This record gives sequence, C-alpha cells and structure tokens, in this order.
Amino acid sequence: MSKNIIFVLLSFSFFLSSCASPSPTSFSVTPGNVDEYFAPTHTPRPIPTPLPKNENGEIVLLLRKRFAPFEVMILRLSNECLQSYGQCGLDGEILGVLPQSLSQVQTISWTKDGQLAFFWDGSVADIYILDGNQGTFQLFKKDVLKVRENFLFSPDGQEVMFEIQRNEYETDLVLMNRFSSEIKKFDLSISGVKHPSQWIDENVVLFWNEVNEGKGYLVDVDVYMLDVNSQSIQPFDIGRDWMQTSIPVFSPNRESMAFTVLGTVVVRDVSTGVESVVNISPEKILWSLDSENLVIYNQNKEIFTVSFDGSEFEKIYSLSENEYLEDWIWLPDNERILLIASDEDENRRVGVVSIVEKEFAPLNLSLLSEYDPVSFSFRP
Repeated sequence: MSKNIIFVLLSFSFFLSSCASPSPTSFSVTPGNVDEYFAPTHTPRPIPTPLPKNENGEIVLLLRKRFAPFEVMILRLSNECLQSYGQCGLDGEILGVLPQSLSQVQTISWTKDGQLAFFWDGSVADIYILDGNQGTFQLFKKDVLKVRENFLFSPDGQEVMFEIQRNEYETDLVLMNRFSSEIKKFDLSISGVKHPSQWIDENVVLFWNEVNEGKGYLVDVDVYMLDVNSQSIQPFDIGRDWMQTSIPVFSPNRESMAFTVLGTVVVRDVSTGVESVVNISPEKILWSLDSENLVIYNQNKEIFTVSFDGSEFEKIYSLSENEYLEDWIWLPDNERILLIASDEDENRRVGVVSIVEKEFAPLNLSLLSEYDPVSFSFRP
C-alpha cells in the first residue's frame, strides 16, 4: 500500500488522540480489549528465558517463511554458534514467531536495555513490541503514519524518534515515550521530508531534510541538528554541498564520522576537522561497535575494512557477480561481520566474514531450508 493511500485512509490526528496503550511490561490479556493480545512463541519455554542474553550483546535474525502459512521468526544467534560457524541449535533460541498478518515486517529495533524490540507493520500502520525474554508481542500504538521501518532510541533509552507522514512532500519528527506510547511532535520552522539519522549527544539528534517544493523531484538537501529540549535547530555545516554528499555516519564513540563525496569515502575527525580520503566508490558504510574500524561495500561488490582515521584499508571479501549485499552487521567481537547476500533469483545466503582471516563461513541453520533471512538487529 502506498504512503498516499495510507495517508488518505488514516487520520493524521493520531498523535493528538488520547488513545491509551498498555505498558510494554504488561502482557496480560484483558477480555474485550482489542488493542492487546498475546501470542506464544514457536517453541514455548519457561520464563525467564533459560539462556540469558550475552553481557556484550547478541545478534538477532529475522527469518520469513517461503510458503504458507507465512510467518516471520525472530531468532537469536548465540555467540558460540557464530564463533564456531557450526550447526546453530534452536532450543531456547527462538524469541518469537509473528503470525501471517505480520509476515511483511522487515526489521526490529531493540531498546537500550535489550529487553524489548519495537517493530512497525506498514500495511496497517501499527507499532508492536516484542518482549525478548518472554517471547511475546503486543500492539503498542495504532495508526502511526511512519515513513521508514526503523526506530531511533534516545541515549537514555526512554524515548524513540521517527518521522511521520504529514502530506506527500512533508514529514514531521516525533518522539514517542517507550512506556506510555505518548507521541510529541516537533514544530520546526522548515518544510520538507525530514529523516532522523543519529543522536550525536544526549539531547541533540542529527537529521536531514529533503526539499522538493511540490515539484516531484529533489530540489535540495540540508542537514540539521535538533535540540530536543529547546526544539531549536541549527544547520550542520562541514563545508560540503549535501546534494553531492551522503549524510555523515558517526562512529559509536562520536569521535569520527564517514561520508561519501564523488565516488570516495571521507573519514573526518569530529574535533579537529582533519580528513582522510579513501579511494573506494561506496554503496554502504558500517562502523564497528568499538569505533576502531569501518567496513565499506563498494560498487564492484567488494568489502573493505578501513581504520578509524581512514589511513589504512584492505579488501577482505568479494561477493559473486550476480549477488548483492542485502544486510550486514558487526559481531560483538569487532573482528567479524555477519551478512546476508541475495542473487538475481532472490536466493539468499547468510554467513560470517572474518576481517582477520578474510574468509566467508556460511551459517548452517536448518531453518534456511524453509525460511529466508531478512535482516539483523543488535540486542544490547
């Protein structure tokens, strides 16, 4: 369903409504309450989960069944499985299975404490939450006209930012309380399609604004910093034309940022402004969790590692000619990358690339005979 149709069908006044949503920590079923329901896991298990998540975080994989009854399975990948490249067992690893009505969910976003995951169903424009320990999910907020499927949690973990559709050429930035589901809209003085990018300190979020002035094509792109307390904005200027430059991606420690300029990657020190140019024509960029390295996937389907200051880089892996990179994520050890590759016939494979050994090891998941890998998420 297109965004325009959704916009016609659903009222934009959702954030003005007083519709009460249940607390995400409560999973009881109230008779007659259509806004809340309970779904058991694919393999019911005792509560609390017998396999507590790793202290350094863990990777969660979404899988979609290829045939009816269509469903999305949410599967945790243990560090032991990923380190050994061996057969990944399923006992206690399944966090939840979504029903056929939610089979088109593309990604989930975890809260800072790793207890809950938020996801959005674009077909009906509703937000759901998954309890990672109990393996249950529930409807959290109805009629939310989000534009993209991801959620951007605040540094303190109390709120989540995203954009909502105002009309065909504009979006609004909003903050949603992760406990009450209350949504607050920012009244900004600029028009355009706004996309939150990244929190750059405790109160300031970076976002970019696409302007088309109703012409149906992009006229200009600007990048701003929004102070969520004062609701003030100021341009984020690094001496570049944002129409010719990608939106900068900050390292997790916020000391470096990377962006693309005319077929190259620029790595910039945030405090000094010193830049290094990496002569790689990029498609995607991803920082390691420790901020020491980034990986670049280029137009020739090659993957490179680059040092945090851009001074050194080397190729670690190449996809085959008819493949493309669908999703990837750093593992918590910061030495390996988990990726999903898809070919022209939509055949997918998932595996680990070691930046040290420069080798690819496929994951031997028995579920891959029936399910396609969709996306990864990091559960803190």
